[in-house]
Amino acid sequence: MSMSAIAARVAAPLLTSEKGRKGVGFLLVAIFAPVILIAAILCSTTSGGADHNNLAVEASFYGVTTLRIPCLPSSKRTSRICRPLFPFWIRR
Repeated sequence: MSMSAIAARVAAPLLTSEKGRKGVGFLLVAIFAPVILIAAILCSTTSGGADHNNLAVEASFYGVTTLRIPCLPSSKRTSRICRPLFPFWIRR
């Protein structure tokens, strides 16, 4: 008997019942969910690293022309760096 015939004999009873299909589905999710999550984490980490490297090269060759500091109007405290940029946010 070939391997495909053995796989068909094993898969036929599992996939004919609803309980078997759910079990196979849960097994596939349990196997592939961590793999997908690890791939997403690696992609986001490498994307952030690439963005940082691009900014570092741009700053070293062309100088820093923009101020990239998060200054949010919703925050109660404004840092001393953001204070001169946005004087209308500060209540005196």
